[in-house]
Amino acid sequence: MSSFRPTIRQQAHPPHRVHKNRKPLSQTAAHALLSTYLTRADTLPYLHPDALLAPSGPTYAAASGPMGGIILHNLRRVEAGLRGEVLKPEILDLEVPEQEAAKHSAANEDESQWQDKAEYELQQGADDPDARDDENFLKEGGGVPMVKDTGSVPKEANRDDIDKEMRKKLKDERKKMEKEERAKAKKAKKAAAS
Repeated sequence: MSSFRPTIRQQAHPPHRVHKNRKPLSQTAAHALLSTYLTRADTLPYLHPDALLAPSGPTYAAASGPMGGIILHNLRRVEAGLRGEVLKPEILDLEVPEQEAAKHSAANEDESQWQDKAEYELQQGADDPDARDDENFLKEGGGVPMVKDTGSVPKEANRDDIDKEMRKKLKDERKKMEKEERAKAKKAKKAAAS
């Protein structure tokens, strides 16, 4: 008897390299590096994180252009902080409509309009499923409902044949109508030309 054991694949993380001669950067050195990078990124598209690689070489992304995307925007804010500027926190555009909607809904709602959940469920009959008078389901112990035969389709006839005949009839009627419309249009065109 063979036992099936699933094999577990170990996924290794990318190699992590530690430089032995690394030193912490001072604030002035970090500012110098970052400001140099940002000034060069204004003119060189390959320094943009969202640059596109084209056959002619790296190009600016169509959405952001030479100004760069959100990454360069945040790097500019970090550089301003390293210069000593105190920047206000940014409000995300996505949060504003939600906050405004919450303010408007809270201001417009009246607490007295709310209905108790138990009272609502009692009115809807959610607590007692047997109290419902639906006819589209079988109750426990119930038999199969009787189906009335309308007699619209003879038992010996095949439905596909009837559908095919009906489609042919409709198609013939449609062709006849189109032919009459073309004849009327032709008469109107002759009358307008003379």
